[in-house]
Amino acid sequence: MLDKQGRDGNRYVLMSNGDFFRYIAAQNNLKCQITTMVQDFKISMHQNDVALLYYIRNESMANNLYVLNKVDLTGTGSNCPKTTATKILPNIKLVGRHANAGNGGIQP
Repeated sequence: MLDKQGRDGNRYVLMSNGDFFRYIAAQNNLKCQITTMVQDFKISMHQNDVALLYYIRNESMANNLYVLNKVDLTGTGSNCPKTTATKILPNIKLVGRHANAGNGGIQP
């Protein structure tokens, strides 16, 4: 499991089975699934980056890099807020420890 705090104050959690979640702080830590088949993710740390985070998703034997760049801060009631993810690099090659481990990786 990989658990990181986002710039938006929410927690982002990647489970070992590839399920990727966002816990919405403003909604009593409401658990919202972002997607599945995720191998790794990195929180954007630059204040001018429109991206909130980047993640690698395995689709049909290809590792694709996505950006999560539009995130509503809260949903209505007990509904999860909307997110928008965009594939920015298809079929990327993993290198180093990530390629051999088979769990992906975003290098700093």
